[in-house]
Amino acid sequence: MSICLDKDSIKLIQDMQACEKAQFLEYGNYGTRVLEGLLDHKTFTCNVREQKHKFRVSNIKSFITFVKEELNRRDNPEGSFASVTFDNAGGRFFADDDFCEGVCIFERSLSQQLQVLSGIVNKTLDHESFLHALCSLKASIPMFNELYHDYARLRIIGKSELNSEPTFFQGESINGYKIKHTIACGSSGDEEEDCVPADFSLSIPYAKNSSRHYCVNIETLFVNTQNNKIAIKIICPEFEQTEEQAILDEVKLFREELKEASKLLILENF
Repeated sequence: MSICLDKDSIKLIQDMQACEKAQFLEYGNYGTRVLEGLLDHKTFTCNVREQKHKFRVSNIKSFITFVKEELNRRDNPEGSFASVTFDNAGGRFFADDDFCEGVCIFERSLSQQLQVLSGIVNKTLDHESFLHALCSLKASIPMFNELYHDYARLRIIGKSELNSEPTFFQGESINGYKIKHTIACGSSGDEEEDCVPADFSLSIPYAKNSSRHYCVNIETLFVNTQNNKIAIKIICPEFEQTEEQAILDEVKLFREELKEASKLLILENF
């Protein structure tokens, strides 16, 4: 950082040695402080040590740890003139809003399961792609083997018909699809009828290194393609609300852990 001197100051130091230690007044957002640096008489500038380092973390636990420790190191446990802003991507902490120092950026790392889910929501997949997505979400699907079997046995060849009326599965009536199809082309083909569920649930972590899981309901919309094949559209009405709740839970945890920092400014920008 360089500080330019006015003409009067330049005139006073023209006859002094080329470079010497000096103290300077720095103006912050709210106050001032004295800095030490080297005064260069040739360029009439003052070189002071940069202190505005930035740290980065990827989960809320590390973010909380950093904020606590930084406030303690600055002997500022109440968080005076410090601030935290949370947003959809994570958050940002300033230990000193006056001179914008002690910065930590929280860039949230999403769980692998959530990344898979966000990549297929509101998209229409062919049968093979749908099964591949199910396998990728295996860790978050209760009774995965039974659900996968229901969807995997569909092998549509020839003409197919869809019926989305309530269906009985193992003696219980639930929403599902009856799919009637031929197993061979031609008029002599035998007809079969399969039943598949219209929805299923996930218990999914939102962020990496998090023990908290969120229950998300997935609805499947079956459609016939132009080639008379079955395609599946993935619908998740609660996806946006789940994301917002996960962020709110992180903010709640942060507030609980930093409750002693009564003067810390905490903003929610999402």
